[in-house]
Amino acid sequence: MKKCNSLLLAVCVLSALALLLSPAKAEASAFSYALAVLEPQSIQVEVTDGLDVEFTSAEADSDAYVANQDEWLDDYDWTDQVPFTTYAEAEIDNAYAAAGTNYEQNYIAEVTEAFADGSNLYGYASAYAYVPGYFTVLDGAGDVTVSIDYYLEAEVEGEDVGDYAYAYSEAYIWANIYTGDTIGGYYDFDNIWLEVVDDAFDSDEREGTLTMSFYLEEGYSGSIGGWVWNESQAESAPVPEPATMLLLGSGLVGLVGFRRKFKK
Repeated sequence: MKKCNSLLLAVCVLSALALLLSPAKAEASAFSYALAVLEPQSIQVEVTDGLDVEFTSAEADSDAYVANQDEWLDDYDWTDQVPFTTYAEAEIDNAYAAAGTNYEQNYIAEVTEAFADGSNLYGYASAYAYVPGYFTVLDGAGDVTVSIDYYLEAEVEGEDVGDYAYAYSEAYIWANIYTGDTIGGYYDFDNIWLEVVDDAFDSDEREGTLTMSFYLEEGYSGSIGGWVWNESQAESAPVPEPATMLLLGSGLVGLVGFRRKFKK
């Protein structure tokens, strides 16, 4: 059972929305689910005394992609306002995929879900939320250390021979520093990758803190931010065509008859 504490409350709402709009998971042959969260309210910034840094602007980007064998949907939003939410879903026959992103002042989150049940069906969902900010160093020189909490969760399952499912979940922070002559890049991230084939199940979850440190001085500028990214894909095993089943059945009957004749 997914935990809905203060950090994940809004993400659980996204998950519930996906489940309400989708067919029952219990009917799926192949299933994939992924969740990623960054918590901006947990940000800790340590700055050397005397270093004066001005943030000039901030933006937010959210994108949700969903596909199956017959349909591709894209829900996109770029804004300098919060909160924002994007959501997309696709369904055909017994293949389904959904992706949702959400950004509030206290969290950046997204969830993907895909499943398929039938002959050569697949569902695919991808989503990310991306929040960069821009800064200029007005005075001083020294080191900066930035840290932020994150949470990742993923689950994959197959029920039949030939089923395939994978899930990917990532939390990432970065800083690009412009010195006038060169560009320096700093980052930290964590991810979960799960994959199953045939009748199998796997799941993982983790939480922790991403941290990066870099040097700034007067005249430097740059960007700093974070993103969460998920992918889910589920492919169901092919089901033999009726004609193939008829030929197979005829062959088995023939073998039985041949064996009886041989015994006589």
